[in-house]
Amino acid sequence: MSAELSREANDASVMLWRETTDDDGRISSLRTSPLTQGAYRLEFDLDGYFRAIGYASLISAIGVRFFLASQNQHYALSLLITPTSCTTFKDD
Repeated sequence: MSAELSREANDASVMLWRETTDDDGRISSLRTSPLTQGAYRLEFDLDGYFRAIGYASLISAIGVRFFLASQNQHYALSLLITPTSCTTFKDD
């Protein structure tokens, strides 16, 4: 699934990267390039994902805004999706 990460600051948003999740649904480059403290938006392309596997999606994308209080903060954001619903939660 395609995901796009943006950094938010001063009422502006700057795209940092666009990646595709691996076979485990993870974005492995985050392990080698950790994020710094600040506000971010992570947007997932649900429409592209579901079209690729032969389904029509009710929701075309989902964006999650989050704030990292510390560069050393652990983050694992999980996304559960179906063609008609989605939910997200933070793993500890």
